[in-house]
Amino acid sequence: MNYDLKGRVAVITGSGKGIGRGIAYALAEQGARVAINYNYNDKTAMETMTCLQEHGCEAICVKADVSTPEGAALLIDRTVSAFGGLDILINNAALQSNYTFDQYDEAGFDLILRTNLASGFNCVQAALPYLKQSAHGRILNLGSVHSEMPGSFDPVYAMSKGAVRSFTREIALAVGRYGITANLIMPASVDIEFKTDVHAMIHPVAGRNDREIPKTRHFHSHMFCIERTGKPEDIAGMACYLASDAASHITGACIPVDGGFLIT
Repeated sequence: MNYDLKGRVAVITGSGKGIGRGIAYALAEQGARVAINYNYNDKTAMETMTCLQEHGCEAICVKADVSTPEGAALLIDRTVSAFGGLDILINNAALQSNYTFDQYDEAGFDLILRTNLASGFNCVQAALPYLKQSAHGRILNLGSVHSEMPGSFDPVYAMSKGAVRSFTREIALAVGRYGITANLIMPASVDIEFKTDVHAMIHPVAGRNDREIPKTRHFHSHMFCIERTGKPEDIAGMACYLASDAASHITGACIPVDGGFLIT
């Protein structure tokens, strides 16, 4: 389906790879000018930007740690400087450790909450003055089905996504008067590239055996009504819709894009 986003400016945090990359490709295909954001992997981020540019899309790449206010401000300022404004903010940056509850320490807890929750808060604060000037202001947050269903495989990740869900509703209330919408997309398992090794970023927990910590969570087709895990383009399709004029009367919504995972 065609959603006309021609000329609109979009920032997608954590978009060097994975779901963020899929969203960047889809928005650019609909005509948006795109700011790619990353913090760790220069190679994949540059690959994403180069691919977009080679296909005639306007794109820039900004390295910024959006879990800090300074990083978020840098990202938004660079985007506005390059494209002259901002219409769409997509808060996608996230980390997942796959620790059990007792394997977390304070540093690990803080890292997940800063990345998964504070980054969105920081970016909204930095972006809001420009979104208010747009006739098509959109805020999209990437959540998880585990904002509804507890995640024993990683409770702090699930907690952070529950907070993102609440944050989305609060933002929708706060920005609606300016004609800006704010919505949440909730994926389940999505097939993406190798994720950043969060374990190398978190201080060791006393007595923890790293060999017992799973690096990934395995999903099986029978866990989904449509008997397959998600793909980045599944999430990207919903992002394009919510960013478009077709969804101008939808705000504060928390939408599963999960292949029926929540009802199996």
